[in-house]
Amino acid sequence: MGCTSSTPNINVNSHDKNDTLPVPGKIDTIQYELNGFFLDQNPKVAVSKYGLPVNEGETLHTTWKRYRVADHSFMTFEALKTNPKAIHSIQLTGVFNEHFYPFLGIRIGDDKSRIYNWIGKPDNEFDTKNKNTKQLVYKDKNFSFEINNKQKLIGIKIWATQNKYDKYQNPLGLENTHYWRSFEGGIIDRKSEYLIFRIRPDIKIYIDNEMHIFNLPLRDLLFDEDSFYYKLFFSMEGCLYTNLLHNNSQLTYRDHNGTQEIIVHKFSENNCLEKIIFSSYYGRWRAHEIHFKF
Repeated sequence: MGCTSSTPNINVNSHDKNDTLPVPGKIDTIQYELNGFFLDQNPKVAVSKYGLPVNEGETLHTTWKRYRVADHSFMTFEALKTNPKAIHSIQLTGVFNEHFYPFLGIRIGDDKSRIYNWIGKPDNEFDTKNKNTKQLVYKDKNFSFEINNKQKLIGIKIWATQNKYDKYQNPLGLENTHYWRSFEGGIIDRKSEYLIFRIRPDIKIYIDNEMHIFNLPLRDLLFDEDSFYYKLFFSMEGCLYTNLLHNNSQLTYRDHNGTQEIIVHKFSENNCLEKIIFSSYYGRWRAHEIHFKF
């Protein structure tokens, strides 16, 4: 392998105070995950997961593909024509399925009252093209719900917003390192649930200068102990876990990638882990590139 390690760091148990599971009535304005898929992942992840779409089409500015994900249930992925390699919106429609990931504590098939209890009353309700359903819309939020005439949830949709690359609220000064403590803690504690908050959906993994992108939903990859990326992060020789646990020699500096500000964590030359690059995404610094050299 050609990699060495130094004295182990103290185990890290510090997570960002915002890296928490949903609490009724306390929901972040922006959501970027639906049923394990994330906005800005490559749309090809849907093909890898579900096979060919059942139908597809386009609007003036977007293209979309619809996939059967279970009996009577579908997911639709939309991409901008100007950015076809990034998912712009995700919609899940259908009936209850125990294998679907909950959205903010809510599942397809739940009563409308549960949405009110967890999310709050919508700002508007609109009739859809189907006269038997209504769309629940929230001001300043990037998600909506669809309810049938039995007051049951049959659809959830999320979409990307223009401010997704805004800088972190306190971008100046490297002394504010809670983003790193949260990322490092997620790795060393092997907490995929927290780590997801510190990884960009379009993260790039470089192994000996060869680029890899996640080809399945993030949760499928980071929660499955048999997946290559789980092993690369947590269990294989030279994995991210081993490098962060045993390596406390790193140089941190700010830089720019085009117009976007980044933070680079660079490790000593005799480590398998070369560097981790963070950039801002929906108000948090998140890992955008991880470079290994085996």
